[in-house]
Amino acid sequence: MKNKNIFVSFIVVMILSVTFSFVYAQEKVDLKLRLKKGQSYKTRTLSDMKINMMIPGQQQAMTINQKTGNSNIYTVEDVQPDSTIVLKITHDGILFRMENPMAEAMEYDSADTSTAVGPMLPIFDSIVGQSFTVTMTSDGHVKGIQGADALLERIQGKINELPDVQTRAAIESNLKAQYSEEALKTNTGNSFDMYPDSPVGIGDTWQKRTTMNQGFPMIIDTIYTLKERKDGIATIDVFAMIQTNRDASPTQMGAMTSQYNMSGSITGLMEMQESTGWPIRSNQSLRLTGSITVQSPEMQQPMSIPMSLTGTITQEPY
Repeated sequence: MKNKNIFVSFIVVMILSVTFSFVYAQEKVDLKLRLKKGQSYKTRTLSDMKINMMIPGQQQAMTINQKTGNSNIYTVEDVQPDSTIVLKITHDGILFRMENPMAEAMEYDSADTSTAVGPMLPIFDSIVGQSFTVTMTSDGHVKGIQGADALLERIQGKINELPDVQTRAAIESNLKAQYSEEALKTNTGNSFDMYPDSPVGIGDTWQKRTTMNQGFPMIIDTIYTLKERKDGIATIDVFAMIQTNRDASPTQMGAMTSQYNMSGSITGLMEMQESTGWPIRSNQSLRLTGSITVQSPEMQQPMSIPMSLTGTITQEPY
């Protein structure tokens, strides 16, 4: 039962990143990053999720409510002659709340840590204020990451201080799936790999595919449609289909492994500043259904857990 509680508590962390009144006739717009050295942007991403799981042996579904928030400062360190952008990303704030009927509540808000409960307090503290640097092209393709090793080493030091071995192993697996160099490169790329290959006009669409191998392995096929242009802001309709990445290895959490079989969709709107290509705000709705198959040395056979996830993800300046 203890392994089951740890799994339910920390698997959710991994499932841890979207309006037509004035139109510029048939003029097309070239949406891409046009940032200048010294510019700085503050962006807050909030997710509010409800996860329903049917644990074998229980008579009713278990509901987990989770709210997470990340406030990041993006500072343009350099723009090279070939338009390559060097972007410093600083973790300015973290919010995490989870209500789980099978485990103690977890809560953390870097703006006020006096109410923090759960084992994640020292680990989140070690992340806030830390930075890493991304090198990317003007179309959002990430070329490299610098500083990830130092950040992960700092996190690992706090994980090593946790007294419970199983909890330590579960958290370590989750956070490596979020803060390793490969994970940061993938997650940052997912945030910016959304620009069309050529100028677009009202009603034009373009597509992108995102593949994730760590944490919650999935493939996301996204269709973007330019919906509106007004006052220098492009409004983009977003529709994505999500499916489990079956080529990815099972997720390891200490001695426990988990294999996902999930599918669903994302729908929403995004606003982008045309002059810089910077994503200003977005509002997305997420829906996933399927199951997770869990296996550990203590289980006689794998355990399949039916699961559904619904929620919203918003992004805005602060």
